[in-house]
Order: sequence, then C-alpha cells, then structure tokens
Amino acid sequence: MTRQQWRQLVEETYIDTLDVPILNCIRSTEQTLRGYAVGQSEDCLPWWSIHLEDFAIGCLILTRLSESDCELTYLGLIPEARGHRLGPEILDYVSDWMMEEGKSRIFFAVDEKNTPALQLYRNFGFEPFKTVEAWIISPSSGG
Repeated sequence: MTRQQWRQLVEETYIDTLDVPILNCIRSTEQTLRGYAVGQSEDCLPWWSIHLEDFAIGCLILTRLSESDCELTYLGLIPEARGHRLGPEILDYVSDWMMEEGKSRIFFAVDEKNTPALQLYRNFGFEPFKTVEAWIISPSSGG
C-alpha cells in the first residue's frame, strides 16, 4: 500500500470507533502514524493491513518495546468488518508474531467504553492490570 492508501485505511477505521473517539480530531492521521513510528526501524515496521479477499478492511500496528516486550499500538477495522468475529484470528496472528520475535509480553490500552474490544481481550485471556484516567483540554473545549 502507498502511504496515502495506508492513511486512508486508518482513517476509515476511525469511523464510528469506540476506541477513544474524542482523540480523532486532535492530531491528523499522518501525525498519529508518525508518532506510532517513533523509535522504530522504518524498514521493518510491524504494521499490517488486514484484508478479506482482496479488500483492505483494517490495520494492525505493533511496536517493539524491548527484547521481550511489545505493544499492540493500534488495531482497527472499518465499520463494515466489525462484528464478524475477526478479532480472535487477528490476535492469533499477533501471538504467532510474538513467538517469532521472541516476545513474551504484550501491552495495550483500551477505552473502557469499547466493550467489544474488552470482551475480545478477556476471551483471549488478557486481564487488566492498571486503570488510567486520561484528561484532555483544548482551546475549543473552553479550557
């Protein structure tokens, strides 16, 4: 995929997302993607587009944190692909990648209002270990 196609796919996954939707207007998609890539080797980013047949339906972005740790930085599906039980297959892929990379732990954050994602991660055996409250203020919010 070209950079423009990748950016467009990511933007499509933001439509009606339950994953902290208030953040969608804070930075451009390009700024967000550059932020995801900070500290990563540009020639070997663990970023994948998810396809069903020949149609791009989502994206998966992982980040190498250390020799043994990684982060599920972003997993998004376009609205039409949600609710079709693709999550377990995607997480199986993540597990396979972790084994190939020698990673033993994975971290990620999920919005407490994103009940489908929370259910997926619980069903896959993940357990929350820390709750964080995030605050945002911007000139347009009157703060």
